[in-house]
Amino acid sequence: MNEQLDLSRITEERFWFVYRDISWREQAPEIQLVARGDSIEHRLTVRSERSERERQPITALLVPRAQSN
Repeated sequence: MNEQLDLSRITEERFWFVYRDISWREQAPEIQLVARGDSIEHRLTVRSERSERERQPITALLVPRAQSN
């Protein structure tokens, strides 16, 4: 597992990017990934299993890296 906050530093060819919606303070990851030429192959959103009052949305994006020409 690699915890990387700077999307430009991710070098894997295919990866899951997972974040909690309430703690992400930058531009939406989907927008940043598409802007750098990547695509979103799959998107999953669930809520944490905490007590009803504290349930937080958690999003996972499956990203195949854009191929360089």
